[in-house]
Amino acid sequence: MTLLVLVFALLLGYLTARRTVYGVYAVLALLPSYLIRFTIGKIPSTLLEVSILAVALVWFCKLPHKKIYNPAQTRKLFLHSGVLTVWWYLTLFFILATTLAAFISPSHVAALGIWKAYFIEPLIFFSVCISTMRTRTELRTALDFLFIGVACAATISIIQKFTGWWIPNTFWQAVLTRRTTSVYGYPNAFPLIAAPLIPFIFFQIREHSSHIARSLYILLGLSMLLAILFTKSDGALAGLGAGLLVAGVWYKPTRPYIALFTFLTALTIFFIPPLKELFASHFLFQKFSGQLRLSMWQETLEMLKTHPLQGGGLANYQSAVFPYHTLQWAEIYLYPHNIFLNFWTETGLLGLLSFLTLVVFFFVRAVALWLKNHSFTVKTAVIAMIILLVHGLVDVPYFKNDLSVVFWLIIAIIVLEEKRILLQSQAS
Repeated sequence: MTLLVLVFALLLGYLTARRTVYGVYAVLALLPSYLIRFTIGKIPSTLLEVSILAVALVWFCKLPHKKIYNPAQTRKLFLHSGVLTVWWYLTLFFILATTLAAFISPSHVAALGIWKAYFIEPLIFFSVCISTMRTRTELRTALDFLFIGVACAATISIIQKFTGWWIPNTFWQAVLTRRTTSVYGYPNAFPLIAAPLIPFIFFQIREHSSHIARSLYILLGLSMLLAILFTKSDGALAGLGAGLLVAGVWYKPTRPYIALFTFLTALTIFFIPPLKELFASHFLFQKFSGQLRLSMWQETLEMLKTHPLQGGGLANYQSAVFPYHTLQWAEIYLYPHNIFLNFWTETGLLGLLSFLTLVVFFFVRAVALWLKNHSFTVKTAVIAMIILLVHGLVDVPYFKNDLSVVFWLIIAIIVLEEKRILLQSQAS
């Protein structure tokens, strides 16, 4: 196995050496490969981790070449842009906070593995992206490669809906209670990766003039939506609903229609009891999964009252919350299924603060960029982040190899837009 991994890394390194952006494309296409796990010596790893490190190593070796990294241009950009400097400091703050969390965690060995896979490697890939991708064409191509893995996963999910094949749980496999899992081990995994990418389907449709290309993107988008529906993920539907609402309000011609639609929907739900009960069951935590989350959050907050600064410790949530666990018949999950509680319990108050400052600055800069040039790229990234965060209110949209990469890719899109505008202003 080690030999095969080495050959794979060398081939990917050669591809990256030819042109660094090819390595970026390859990593994005290989996001589901974190499911392929192995050990190198005694160190556990995944194929995705090897891919990121192979690309990053070649990128680092190529840095002295000005085509990859131009020191004079970089200094000029940072001197003339306090914004890029702030991005740099916020990223550094995030690294320091998560590194501290890893080293003070009671589960030290497991914490280092999580720190490497969910924080350091995605940030390395983020650095490769913002120094490598320069044009909208490269961004479009990167998204196309990202969609390869998602399209395959969506296809498998649709097949599962009608056959029940490869679903690992008998309850999810049964026809009446069927929830598809695609290539993953549980239903919510696919919506977590696919839902934030739906806005980028619209971005690709807008960017391409070919009717064939647009038709293919529409087909892909419909497949992704169907696959999300077949998983029965309420969090993903809430996220997509929030994204659609923001998009509709943002686009001036559709504002009256969105307002009317929202009003009529609310009226219908309020006055028709079966719909009211259905809405309450799915979105007001009256279902079993909702009640379980409420209990989980209550236990987590009780634990955080005792350990507000450190949290539960990176990779230590289950042990930390055990003394506060009230539902003895229910398992303790790896994370508390809320993006803010996830960061607080895993990385402590400092880690939560670093995450919040990143997200707030993301939206502040996105609005500023939008006001400057009404970029559709910015709008797409904002809606993607909103979907991710709203879904994250009831799930875990960051603490997984592929999800952390997608989070930093969304941030990279805004940073790249900052750089593009700065370079244009300096050239004019």
